[in-house]
Amino acid sequence: VFLMKMINETVTPELAALWLAKSGGNRKIGERRVASLAGDMVADRWQLNGEAIKFNKAGVLVDGHHRLTACVSSGAAFRSLIVRGVELDITDTLDTGKSRSAADVLKLHGHANYCILASVARQNISYSRGTGLTTKGAARVTNAAIRQEVNANPALEQAVTLFSSAYRGVTPLMPPSLAAFFLYKFGSKYPDKAADFFAVLAGIVSTTVSNPASVLREKLIKNASVKKYKLHPRDLAAIIIKGWVH
Repeated sequence: VFLMKMINETVTPELAALWLAKSGGNRKIGERRVASLAGDMVADRWQLNGEAIKFNKAGVLVDGHHRLTACVSSGAAFRSLIVRGVELDITDTLDTGKSRSAADVLKLHGHANYCILASVARQNISYSRGTGLTTKGAARVTNAAIRQEVNANPALEQAVTLFSSAYRGVTPLMPPSLAAFFLYKFGSKYPDKAADFFAVLAGIVSTTVSNPASVLREKLIKNASVKKYKLHPRDLAAIIIKGWVH
C-alpha cells in the first residue's frame, strides 16, 4: 500500500525550479496569476492555508505550478503544505471547485456591503498602481491584497457605507462600485463638496441646469436610458471626473 505523505515545508526559489522540472505538464500558465501570487509572496501576504503542492506516486508534480512559478519569478520563499503520493490519474479532479471571491472573504470577516467594498478596494489598488480603474493587462489583485487594503484604509469602508445609506439614487446611472470609489476619492480631500456633488447626482438636491453636477446627471441619465449611448466604464469615469473638476 502506497500512503500519501504530508509535510509543511519552506519552498525556496531553487527548490521550486527543481520541482517544476519534474512537472508532468499543466494547463497554460497565466502570467497575471503568477504576477499576483508573486506580489503576495514579496509583500509577505502569503499564508499557509492548507492548499497543497501535490506530487503523484511517480514523483511527478501535478498541482502547484502557478505558485512555484511565482516563487521562482519573485525570488521569495514561501511556506506550503506538500503532499506526495497522490494517485496517478487525479488531474481531471483538480481546480474544479468554485473560487472564493474577495467579496466572500470580506463577508466572512464581518464587513457590510462586501460586494461593493471589494470592488472599490480593487479599483483603488489598480488606480494606485497607475493602471486606471481596471486590472486588464495588469497583475490580478488577489483576495489577500484586497483585504489588506480594506484593513489599512478605513476610509474606503466609510465611503461605501455613506454611499449605501445616502446616495443609492446614483445606482441607475452608474455602477455602485464606481460611484462609491469616486465618493471616496473626491471626499478624501473635499468632503463637503463631494457630499453636495453626489446629492445632485442622486437627485436628492435640485440645482441650476448649468451646475456641473446637474449637467453630469443629465448626461448619465441619457447614457443609462439609450442603449447606443452606453459608455465603457473608462469613458464613464472620464465624464465623472470632468464633471467634478468643472
